[in-house]
Amino acid sequence: MHRPVIREAKVSDLDHVLETERLCFESPFPPAYLEFHLRLGQGIFLIAEVDSEAVGYLLISLRDDDAHLLSIAVLPGFRRLGVGKSLLSQAVDKARAQGVKRIRLEVSVSNEPATVLYRSCGFETVGEIRDYYGPGLSAILMVRDLT
Repeated sequence: MHRPVIREAKVSDLDHVLETERLCFESPFPPAYLEFHLRLGQGIFLIAEVDSEAVGYLLISLRDDDAHLLSIAVLPGFRRLGVGKSLLSQAVDKARAQGVKRIRLEVSVSNEPATVLYRSCGFETVGEIRDYYGPGLSAILMVRDLT
């Protein structure tokens, strides 16, 4: 596998993003929500490609100097190959360049692979949100300070 190429998402990537959501999450974001963010263009929306094939994406919303990682998804056949880490690394660089002071995210307490990825990229656990994903489905709240 070649090293992933990370680029800005385009409206023409919507079908890929929706398919990736469907394949990666039990409760994917509604298509209109992802399309809204893609068309709005005010956050950080990145696509990962391997050999010119889109294999993942990342979406961060920005508000002043605060950022919220809304979603990161990598197709199952491309996980644990550095694609997610490449997406996060580029996103952190872009956020920092835009004056962001911190990035926060929520991850399911049962999603150990994602938690390991986030920790390897400098995110720290700052709390837990009970029932975030529904009754009995808590989330870990993680933050990365960019200052």
